[in-house]
Parts: sequence; C-alpha cells; structure tokens
Amino acid sequence: MTYPFFVGGIGFLAGCYLALVEVVNANLQEELAELRLAGSVHRSREHTLRWWGWQPRSLLYCAAAVQLLGAICFQVGLVASLPGMIEGHAAEVALIFTPSVLGSTAFTFASYVYLAEVTHSFNPLHRPDHLSLGYCVALLNLIGSANFLFASLGYYVEARPWEELANWEYLVSLWAVRFPFMIGSACFAVGAFIGLGEALSN
Repeated sequence: MTYPFFVGGIGFLAGCYLALVEVVNANLQEELAELRLAGSVHRSREHTLRWWGWQPRSLLYCAAAVQLLGAICFQVGLVASLPGMIEGHAAEVALIFTPSVLGSTAFTFASYVYLAEVTHSFNPLHRPDHLSLGYCVALLNLIGSANFLFASLGYYVEARPWEELANWEYLVSLWAVRFPFMIGSACFAVGAFIGLGEALSN
C-alpha cells in the first residue's frame, strides 16, 4: 500500500508545483473581482513563462503556495512510510503523523480557496449560478482534502496507547484511517479525471 501512495504523492507534488506556475503566470483579476482577491501578475504573449514568483497579495497564489508546501510535507510522510525507513513510535509521530496532518491541513485550505474562486463566495455551501466542471473539481478536492485530514488525525488515535485493545485498534485503523484515505483518494482521482476533461475542452 505504501508504494502506490508514494508514487501518487510524487505526481501530486508535481501537479501542485504546476498549479503554482499557472497562478504566477495567469491574470485572474477580472474573474475574481467579486471576491476582492488581488489577481496574479498579467503575462503578455511577449513575456516568457515564469517558473517561480512571489505574489503574497493574491489569495490564489497563497493557496497554491500553501498547497505546494503541504504536498512537500505529505511527501515526507510518504517517504518515511516506506518499509525500513524509520523505527519506533516517536519517529512515526515526527515523520509520518505530523507531516500528514500538516499536508492535509494545507490541502484543505487550498481546496477551500479554489472552491471560493469558482462560486465567488467564501461560504463552501454556496452553489454557483451555473454548475460547471470546475465547480465539480473544486468540490471533490475539498471533500478529498477533508477526508485526508480526518484520516491523518486518525493516525494519532491508532497509535501505541491502544495496542492492548487489538479490536479497537483495528476498527480505528479501518474506519478512521484507511476508509477516509480511500474516500479522499477516490475524490482526487475523479476530480483529476474531470479536470482533464475541462482542460481539454478549453
């Protein structure tokens, strides 16, 4: 189970970086005027593609940057989860549990901002005027991120203090860690598939 997560994490890390590149190079001012978000810098056709930038006044840029940092944190946990990488409970807490929670928190924040971009509202329950593929992708990513955060917090419940209660540990591992990770991964996979369709349609 750890190797598919590790490989998927590398792909997600690359995607988060490309999302940051997209925000750095896009002009999002007009689209987000209703949210009063400062847009990213405008890139005309004469300018070359920027692979990095600093735009702290843009909430979308902050979301993309936080998501990239979260992907890095999450990848630390995925590397540490590989067989033979770490030993002991303290190392698990420091190198798997904590990076997973930090990464999932970052994903949830970024997904919330991306949903706000689509709906033009900071209320996550607000539906846009017209349903779109972008709204479906943003909503699926928020649900997936929230499930990853829940599962990451479940690591702490699954940890050593419960070892004497084998059945309880199994139930926590199954329903508070593995199941939310499965739901979150499914949301991300479906969202990526829909997002590909949206990108190709543009």
